[in-house]
Amino acid sequence: MKTLLLFSVLCLISIFNLKAQVPNNGFETWENDVDGNWNPKFWTTSNSTPDTSVRPYTPAYAGNFSMQVSSTDLGVAVIPGMAYINYLSHQRPTQMTICMKSTVATGDQILVYYSSWRNDTMIAAVGNCSFHIDSTMSQFHCLTFPITHTNALIPDTAQVMIIAGNLSSAQAGTSVIVDEITLSGNDNGISETLNDNSVEFFPNPAIDHLNIESKLSSMNGISIMDILGREVYYSKSELKTQSISLQCFPSGIYFIKVQMKDGSVTVRKFVKE
Repeated sequence: MKTLLLFSVLCLISIFNLKAQVPNNGFETWENDVDGNWNPKFWTTSNSTPDTSVRPYTPAYAGNFSMQVSSTDLGVAVIPGMAYINYLSHQRPTQMTICMKSTVATGDQILVYYSSWRNDTMIAAVGNCSFHIDSTMSQFHCLTFPITHTNALIPDTAQVMIIAGNLSSAQAGTSVIVDEITLSGNDNGISETLNDNSVEFFPNPAIDHLNIESKLSSMNGISIMDILGREVYYSKSELKTQSISLQCFPSGIYFIKVQMKDGSVTVRKFVKE
């Protein structure tokens, strides 16, 4: 039974990685924050009561909701609206498609950013993957933008950011409605450490603890991320062996990243039962 469960989980992981999609990319799920603002689940926004710059929008391009991001006129200044998401990704997509319609005030623009990195090394840099829309589109159009990678590394984190309004001179009335953000293509990279066998993790699946053993270098730091790339655990470690208690972890799929003293990084998936 456990073998079948693990096989099913690994199949789901493979499907997740193959699609390489942004979490809540269709903006169907929204959550109410402590200030009463509605924000798309997993996304961070510039909403702050009483100034709301991000909200659900209907009729959507697909499903029940799209996301509307608007500039905000504070009276003394106009500030751009912003929504972004950081998420775990080991993919190197070559293009991003976003279905959108926009209202762009004279002299203003909509900005779309994609970036990815591994540890502190940028792989798809914002400067190479920034896209500007400076015209109004009254109907939904699905636009495809190229993604350029600056090196051959496999990323561990990616970010998508939507900004309504020029960062230095936003204008009142600028707004963009986005839906169905999809990533496609695969620019194969190089990552020896992702398949490095010098660090062992067991048991997997794990129930109440996970053991880590390094055969070579001492460890420098250990972090655990959930399936959406949110860090849920971090420990500074200079040992070659360590046991992590998982008793407070909900059941699910996690990624553990171990940084070694020699600078190498090993990433593994594990299942908490």
